Amino acid sequence: MFSKIFTFLYLAQQFSVLNGCGLVKFSNDSYFFHIQENFTISLSVTNISSPFILELRPSWDQVQFSQNNIQITDDREIDIEITVDIQYIYQLEALCLDGSKEETVLATTSLIVARPDKEQSLQIKFGYFMNVFLVFVMFCLGTNLDHKIIFSYMKRPIGPVIGILSQFIGMPLASYLIGYIFLRDQEYARFGLLLVGCSPGGTASNFWTIFFQGDLNLSVTMTFCSSVASLGLSTLWIWALGSQFLNNNSSIANHIPYSKIFISILSLVFPVSLGMLFKYKKPEIATKLWKYGRPVCLVFVLVSLSFGIYINRSFFSLVEYTHVISAIMLSLAGFAVGALSAFIGRLNKAQIIAVSIETAIQNPSAAFLIMQTTIGSPYSDIGSLPVISYIACAKGPPMLLALIIFKTVQYIRRRRKETKGTNDTSLVESNPGDTVTKQIQNGGRENIGYQN
Repeated sequence: MFSKIFTFLYLAQQFSVLNGCGLVKFSNDSYFFHIQENFTISLSVTNISSPFILELRPSWDQVQFSQNNIQITDDREIDIEITVDIQYIYQLEALCLDGSKEETVLATTSLIVARPDKEQSLQIKFGYFMNVFLVFVMFCLGTNLDHKIIFSYMKRPIGPVIGILSQFIGMPLASYLIGYIFLRDQEYARFGLLLVGCSPGGTASNFWTIFFQGDLNLSVTMTFCSSVASLGLSTLWIWALGSQFLNNNSSIANHIPYSKIFISILSLVFPVSLGMLFKYKKPEIATKLWKYGRPVCLVFVLVSLSFGIYINRSFFSLVEYTHVISAIMLSLAGFAVGALSAFIGRLNKAQIIAVSIETAIQNPSAAFLIMQTTIGSPYSDIGSLPVISYIACAKGPPMLLALIIFKTVQYIRRRRKETKGTNDTSLVESNPGDTVTKQIQNGGRENIGYQN
């Protein structure tokens, strides 16, 4: 079988020679350089039987050549200077144009274009800064966790168990399947999506749970449990599922430092435990830290967001519809898996909302930092595309739109109830102060549907 393949390739090669195209060979199988750098590639042309035009065609038109559409009349060595404006992994083809309508591909090579060294250094420093900031945020999250509430849920851990199973079985498998469907030929983008699917829950899910009137205590408990569980489960899933498609190319697999990923996850889990211990020892100081730490966190978020947009400004040029679709599909899968699992587990409405949000709104910031600080450019830039898309989808305008719709529906229902209540009580004389007094005496339980 292999002899037939080699024979076919040899005949195809001889056909191109007889057809006048000759043989073209790049000096390297791949070239690595930086954006806006004048880089020279070399190729040789041999076995010319008749003149032809040699054209270099990149997979993306961001590559500029010092010369192209070169007239070839004899065997020669050619040096071509190229520049690229956006970091990416380009495929470059050398084509034969001999006047016929058909184009013959004579040789291919890869152009691995990275950020400039200064920008990469700045990005790494920004990543370390964000790591320190994230450690502070996780510590503050720990000071806001009540160990009594967590222990009370642990005595009957149906909700947390359902949440953990949804988060660390449903989401990793969903991210792997969605990546297989939409990002099969983009290993690093697929790996970035897998990082999101294997990430634990974050503080954002707690806030969204409050907005959508879910069970905050369950959400906080799940955040803590998923953070601890991620120490082993996240790394395990990344290795188990990532190796399925990364091992196909050893050069890609060698760029995945699993030990660094484990250390990055550990640096997020440990501060939560320290924060809880600090609250247990110094509850008053912990309360003040959480109170005054939130404005500081907000400032840091705004600064990091602005700087993050600048440092990743190429996202808008690199992102493709497959990255956005895969991010949307993973987010929707998280909501569906969480809600369905909680419903099957016979949890109440508030708990279903909490599990659904906690499962869907992972901690993509952790995935982004892991990608940026452990893998170099341009691999990290490509891998971050679905991660940034997921941040925009799971925490951005779609969630705000869903919240507006949710609040609007609530407002309409409340107005209908008030109108119906006014019509019903208009026929009966009653003291309007009795209802208010009764609500105050019952702690407002009638209005919020409180259940013992």
